Amino acid sequence: MSSRRNINIFLISLIFIFAIILGWSFANLFNNKDSNQYIDNSFNLINHNGEEVSIKSYSNQNKVFFFGFTHCPDVCPMGVSILSNVIDEIEEKLEIDDYKFTFVSVDPDRDTPNRLNKFLSNFNEKIVGLTGDYESLKPVWENFFVHVKSDLSEQGSSSELDKTKKEKSHDDHDSHSSHGDHGAGNNEEDLTNNYIVQHSAFYFIFDRKDNLKTILPFGSSSEEILAELSNL
Repeated sequence: MSSRRNINIFLISLIFIFAIILGWSFANLFNNKDSNQYIDNSFNLINHNGEEVSIKSYSNQNKVFFFGFTHCPDVCPMGVSILSNVIDEIEEKLEIDDYKFTFVSVDPDRDTPNRLNKFLSNFNEKIVGLTGDYESLKPVWENFFVHVKSDLSEQGSSSELDKTKKEKSHDDHDSHSSHGDHGAGNNEEDLTNNYIVQHSAFYFIFDRKDNLKTILPFGSSSEEILAELSNL
């Protein structure tokens, strides 16, 4: 058990380092190109309050998009924490209602609106969590060129994964009912839901007309993000 834990810690550390390196490389490649840049930031998703929203819900606002998932051990909480710091600084220097900060899920199977709500309550209430089913989120990931790899994406859709889990849960229930071992079932369910979603991590900054202005990599400071937003 100890060796497995050490391996998990090592893998998480590698993902963390890889996210920083990939982030800086991609952002520099994008920002150094001479041609006009365009990313379609349109979406039709569910916010962390369970309401259907789209890009039109935040019209005439500058926007920052950050992608992640609520079970993330380090990169995502750190990234959202940076956004919280940016919001605190904006409230002191600029008009906060001119900006919208969004946290887009890359884990639709686990990131329900309620889960997003609880996760974001640890940071700043101005951050909007966005989720949906796999079919709704996948086009958004693709439009932003956000690489997402998990058990869910390999299954192809959340409904397929849910079906697989329900069938497994049913089989486990029959087995446990006959043996009377309910504790093992809970442990297996915990292990099934305990997975890491690999994804690229950037801050995508758009002006109020939804023109992409810049991409900042994970690891950027709140001062760097604030400087970009102040120029919009």
